[in-house]
Amino acid sequence: MDRHPCLQAILNMLMMVIHESLRLYPPVQVVSREAITDTKFGGIHVPKWGEGMEPAGDTAHRT
Repeated sequence: MDRHPCLQAILNMLMMVIHESLRLYPPVQVVSREAITDTKFGGIHVPKWGEGMEPAGDTAHRT
């Protein structure tokens, strides 16, 4: 029995706002990846154990 459905709706909305804020302004600024095999990424050769970095905010925004 849920006595406070209005409170539950407010908490759900608060969680949505928090998640959207974290999507737009992530706490991590750069995401780093390391290739375990030789590969090509977007036409660029990445050697085995080569490291690539991308801004975390760029992956979260819609264009």
